[in-house]
Amino acid sequence: MEASGSGSGQSKSQTLIENILILGLRRSGKSSIVEVVYKSLPPDDSLFLESTLKCTPFDVNTIQPVRIWDGTGNAESSALTAQQSQGSQARTSKSAGNGSGQSSGNTTKSVKGKHAWGTGGQLFWVDTSAVIFVIDSQDDFYDAIDRLNDVIIDAYSHNPLIQFHIFVHKVDGHSTDYRYDTLQNIQSRVCPAHPIPLVHMNQTLLLPLFGPDLERDVRLSFHATSIYNPSVFVAVSRVQMGLMNSDVSRTLEDMCNGLAHSCKFEKVYLFDVPTKTYISADSSPYDENNFEAISEYLNFLVQFSGLYGSLANEQIQKESDKGTDREVRYSASIVRLSPDTTLGFHQINHHMALAFIMRTDIHTKHAGMIDFNIAIARKAIIDIYDTCRS
Repeated sequence: MEASGSGSGQSKSQTLIENILILGLRRSGKSSIVEVVYKSLPPDDSLFLESTLKCTPFDVNTIQPVRIWDGTGNAESSALTAQQSQGSQARTSKSAGNGSGQSSGNTTKSVKGKHAWGTGGQLFWVDTSAVIFVIDSQDDFYDAIDRLNDVIIDAYSHNPLIQFHIFVHKVDGHSTDYRYDTLQNIQSRVCPAHPIPLVHMNQTLLLPLFGPDLERDVRLSFHATSIYNPSVFVAVSRVQMGLMNSDVSRTLEDMCNGLAHSCKFEKVYLFDVPTKTYISADSSPYDENNFEAISEYLNFLVQFSGLYGSLANEQIQKESDKGTDREVRYSASIVRLSPDTTLGFHQINHHMALAFIMRTDIHTKHAGMIDFNIAIARKAIIDIYDTCRS
């Protein structure tokens, strides 16, 4: 993964990068999610992470580039501080005179509206594509729900296109029934039909914007997550997929469906290997056990890829110095999960790979056809990737 720190939410490629803001109360586990998914931190080591005191964004180089903002735990106070700072600048600009011509920067800020919570004034709501709000399911979550409702109303009033993803986190210790009940309980308390959260806001301004249809209009998704199983990677994958161009997303899904049909795959995923999140999948039902097997195998490959990557690069450099052409070779592997089930992995490029589950007897009979079909799909996927990155 190519990730780089950035002290600002603005760059030359601002229009190409989707901003994902991660919020939550202190100790909710949001920083653990960032470190485990995007920086390959072992889950057990996340216990020693300190609370986020300053929001430092970094870029993630996937097929759809994203910028991750790990918001501070005191998001509300940070937002109020930024708002006060913005108001102070506006008053200073006004007192400077009508004809000064020096208030263009402040005018831009006023047009962009309010700063996003927890970013220390580095990001505006209008530039935010998605908000991930993390709720600790093992703690009293009523304060978190109150904060979440405030965030939704504030963000939605400035940018109705924001996607909100609620991660009901740390569910690994719960039974399936209790997990479902907790998820339903939280979901019923988020964005209620009656305008209770409006008492914290300027009602005169917001009443025309919000009404009984708020729950329907806000783009809300709920995910039960844990860093100790693949659920957090599934949730982050769905967040990132929601930010992709709809035509690209639909084309990749159609391609996965075509592969699954022609090769008789039970399930196929297109993965972003460094982050172990998937970019696309066929439309067959999601199976938790199959995804867990694929995720564990992918993690195994990522751990050992560094051992051989430097040797391969040295060999390529030697052949390049000699002036010899080298045919591009893509890694592939097949593993039997059971006598009847086979897991396959085929590299697409330095970032992406296809992973699939299929019956062992079908793979034995049609291995050549499968390799041929994947080679054709690889060319198409690389063309799509290059188009998205150009």
